[in-house]
Amino acid sequence: MSGAVLHLLGLTLLSLLPIASLVYFLSLQLLGIDHDSLYFAVWSVAVWFIPLALLLPNFVRRQMSITAIDVAFCLVSVLLAVHLKVFTLHAALRDWVLLVTFWIGPYAAARLVSAQDITRFLRILGAITLTVSAAAIAWQFSLQLTAGDNLRPAMLGLNHGVLIVAVALGMSAVIQASAASGDNSIVTWAKPMIAALVTAALVMLGARGVVIATLATGLLMVLAPTRDGRRERVVVFAAILVGATLALILNDVARDFMVRVYLPLEPPAGAGVPGLGRVSQEACDQLKKMVDSTPIRIWLFQRGLLLFQEAPAFGIGLENFAAYTCPGSFPHSTILQAFVEMGAVGGIAYVLLLAIATFSLIGLAIGRLPCTSRPAIVVLALLSFFIILDQFYGRILLSSAAGLFLGFSASLVTRSEHPHLRGWPIRNSENSR
Repeated sequence: MSGAVLHLLGLTLLSLLPIASLVYFLSLQLLGIDHDSLYFAVWSVAVWFIPLALLLPNFVRRQMSITAIDVAFCLVSVLLAVHLKVFTLHAALRDWVLLVTFWIGPYAAARLVSAQDITRFLRILGAITLTVSAAAIAWQFSLQLTAGDNLRPAMLGLNHGVLIVAVALGMSAVIQASAASGDNSIVTWAKPMIAALVTAALVMLGARGVVIATLATGLLMVLAPTRDGRRERVVVFAAILVGATLALILNDVARDFMVRVYLPLEPPAGAGVPGLGRVSQEACDQLKKMVDSTPIRIWLFQRGLLLFQEAPAFGIGLENFAAYTCPGSFPHSTILQAFVEMGAVGGIAYVLLLAIATFSLIGLAIGRLPCTSRPAIVVLALLSFFIILDQFYGRILLSSAAGLFLGFSASLVTRSEHPHLRGWPIRNSENSR
């Protein structure tokens, strides 16, 4: 098999990463196989390790630069590893596997993709995610018709935000691809399809955090400083706005369709450690009985602030939130988690990483360079989507999509005209000869 074919295969496999969990659980459901943590671990490793191996040869032949994003990412990764080693209660192999497969792995694989190949990747991503999201929505509706109104087993414990993630990725990628190629036929069929998918998913899920993240992403796409494709983006954003409005108006109806019970693959490390919990069993039992997620999130936020005040410098230890509150709980916000579990040191480093990537992409978009402007806008939109979404549902060690788009941000920054953004070049063995 030629190098070009292997490279294309690597990009295609890498595009499965943002929807890896969705594909995994839907496949098990269709095949009638019970979930096992070992199966998911093998799947997660394969999703990023195989494309990493396929993309590595082209990366070795390229000139490499170390950017500020790379430095900040390494700093956060070191802090995560130190906390797992020193502070995490009963840290197991699972936690180290999550650190590699969901955080470091996606970033490394995305970092191997050149700035020129990111546009190709986004086109592949758009086609795959639109297909998968359409199939997932059709599957849920078929269950609704055949199995009644109980959709809890439909996604086998998946967070209800996963489905809209696929829609948002496909939405952004297809718009970007159509604008770059000038193919009006793509825009013609993409607009009604995207409008239908986004509206259906938002009404079906009714999740406020997902609605906010999707609206912010769509608005960013509309306001992006490009000279083409703005009309198409406005149309799609209008469709998203209609879907979001319906989702909020029909919230009570939408709740009947929601997967309310989110069962983590495994409880966080340190969950339920005897004698360590600061919350009574009665309070935890009462919390579990709550149906509305709003008071639950408020309670988690308040507990997080109290825990941060107890250990403001270095935190209570990564993945230890459940041990100090209720078994199985987590902050539902990666920024809150960073400050509570890793203290001001880890929290500032994490926020700095997100800020450097975001403002670097804004600089690339404003610069309007042909090789970076359009993909930078799309990566910025997608990164913003996951950053916002992670403040409603996220855990740092499960932020695989955020790691992926942080890696793409670093790859794009290396093509900047501004030296302070481009980073510090490192000559590889081929260039040093």
